[in-house]
Amino acid sequence: MNVLHIFDHNGIGGAQRIIAGIQTKRSDDIFLGLNNKIPNIIQINNVIFPKSRGKFNLLSVFEISKIIKRNQIEIIHCHLFKSQLLSLIIKIFLNNKLFLIFHEHGEIFLNKKSYNLFLKFSNKFVSFFISISKATEKLLINYAKIPKNKISIIYNPITLFSMEKKICEKLESKKTFTVGFAARLEIRKGWLDFYNVAMLIAKNNANIFFKIAGDGNDSNKLNDLISKDNNPNIIYLGNVRDMVSFYNSLDCFVIPSHFEPMGLTQLEAQAMGVPVIASNVPGLNEVIMIKLIV
Repeated sequence: MNVLHIFDHNGIGGAQRIIAGIQTKRSDDIFLGLNNKIPNIIQINNVIFPKSRGKFNLLSVFEISKIIKRNQIEIIHCHLFKSQLLSLIIKIFLNNKLFLIFHEHGEIFLNKKSYNLFLKFSNKFVSFFISISKATEKLLINYAKIPKNKISIIYNPITLFSMEKKICEKLESKKTFTVGFAARLEIRKGWLDFYNVAMLIAKNNANIFFKIAGDGNDSNKLNDLISKDNNPNIIYLGNVRDMVSFYNSLDCFVIPSHFEPMGLTQLEAQAMGVPVIASNVPGLNEVIMIKLIV
């Protein structure tokens, strides 16, 4: 069956990295982005972009409908809210034969009444929902009243990372220890918690280094803290494209998110053989290999 994946953009984001992973397995599918104004950071190949502009420009509906007809699309795999909304409109008003798949990447964790009601209404038109974790499935059931038998749990793919950790020197001969953090820079990802703990440790331990990778709304706040505190043991790298090299440089990876639907970086770090310390929150605690309870 011909499949069309619709998503917002291929800038920074966990959903975009998941889509890139899907493309490596389903290269014959068609991938459609809704906004090409955001810099192309995540490598998603041969993406179609509608000419219609605007965050919720309904002219996109007719343009997407033509793409569906031209490519004989039977399944629309929807990633994120805008694609869900536009696809639902197409399904209801223009092509009732389409199979809709809603891929829930984590918006449900915000518990917005409007979004919950939208999913609840969409349920009668959606063939099934993909949940990225058991925690996400639980919220789809509790918040949006989606029947459990319509939800499939598919953990995030990490096709670009396959145990490539290189041990360059024996642990006993190492003179430094490097701790890493990588995520979109917003408070709920725990970047400030990581930074504050790093400052406490780095003050008294000159041989422990901390690397922060990522970009986002709080990047200026982090840059201000780095400049003010001027601690050489805390290094902000910004957006990192070569994540394999980043993980290879670490002795430990920390993901202190306040909540997390799944968390790609913890999966990637573990696939690279890097020990991971994560917040004990739903989503993250599903796939940590060893759990320590203190």
